[in-house]
Amino acid sequence: MQERYQAAQRVAKAAGKLALDHLSSMQAGELEIEVKGLQDFVTHADRDVENFIKRELSALFPGDGYWGEESERARGKNGLTWVIDPIDGTANFIRGIDQWGISIALVSGERVEIGVIYDPMRDILYHCRHGQGAMQNGQTMPQLNSGNTRPADALIILGQSRRIGFDVYLNTLKYLHEQEVEHRRFGSAALGLAQAAEGLVDAYFEADLNPWDCLAGLLLIEECGGVVVSGQQMLKDLSNYPVAAGKVCLRQELTHLVGLSGR
Repeated sequence: MQERYQAAQRVAKAAGKLALDHLSSMQAGELEIEVKGLQDFVTHADRDVENFIKRELSALFPGDGYWGEESERARGKNGLTWVIDPIDGTANFIRGIDQWGISIALVSGERVEIGVIYDPMRDILYHCRHGQGAMQNGQTMPQLNSGNTRPADALIILGQSRRIGFDVYLNTLKYLHEQEVEHRRFGSAALGLAQAAEGLVDAYFEADLNPWDCLAGLLLIEECGGVVVSGQQMLKDLSNYPVAAGKVCLRQELTHLVGLSGR
């Protein structure tokens, strides 16, 4: 597992460099952008970066399975599956907004063994192994403050999916307003979860997320001593679920938000 852990870090950083090269091409007007759905975009950069990650990892670990945002799931021979989001935050990426990143998780059965999130714009590499703590650019990440952060002092990053009715998002905002919780919405679940693990914010919530968006980030939060209220259940079938994770002292508020999602 250690060999895979080290390889995932190397590949994530190399993939980040490739994405930055594509960003330069896009800014020069040379990158084609396709529309998958309402406010859902994909570029050649997404596909190229995902293919690069799969190619590099499969050369090292040919028996592993792969599932990326831009490709069909390929089952492996050993029960291990790499879950990949090549550019989480494509809508930001194509506009030159610096909130996007690369997410790589390795799943074994119903457990995430490895999580790697790379923020190429700031050259920050978050990485962790199950049960071994979390790292940021090679330095141990501190445990999240377990003190009693009052809701009125809390800051939560939100995501919003058009797969869920807009009333759910409005009810989320209403509840946070009533609890005096501040919120932000940046457009990348992977980076949002990493920033919650880092303690820049106190939690992350989104009513519907894909596994490739969040599995690495959920492990990161757990390894930093946080709580995952919702999201682990997607490991049973790699389906979409609400994701709520952050500081333990916000468990009650996060649980309520999951209830508002109707899931």
